Amino acid sequence: MKEHVIIIDDDPIVILIMEKLLKNTGFHPKPISFESGVSALKHLKSIYNNDQHFVIFLDINMPEMNGWQFLEKLASFANLSNTDVAIITSSTDGFDKQQADTFPLVKEYFTKPILKGDITQLQSRFNQ
Repeated sequence: MKEHVIIIDDDPIVILIMEKLLKNTGFHPKPISFESGVSALKHLKSIYNNDQHFVIFLDINMPEMNGWQFLEKLASFANLSNTDVAIITSSTDGFDKQQADTFPLVKEYFTKPILKGDITQLQSRFNQ
């Protein structure tokens, strides 16, 4: 099963760090990055199919389309069996964690900065 790894964050520094972490840990050699949920959603709709695995690293607080809006749109076509979302956020608000738990596609929730050990944990969980 082919794997797509997508990073969605409006901060280019966070994207750069995530790309390096994912490559250096062996999680994925070429993640695709988007600074907008709108452009990421458009891309996903154009390539999505049930024969491939999708891992999405998603920020919550973004302009134009926040993480919650992105998840609502994603849920309209994504399959739980081949799509895993990890929230990566600077928010420490407990409500955000509770909100994330209402979306079955969300498998993990991390507060920035994400660490190498977090990626290793995700790697073993998503590759089971």
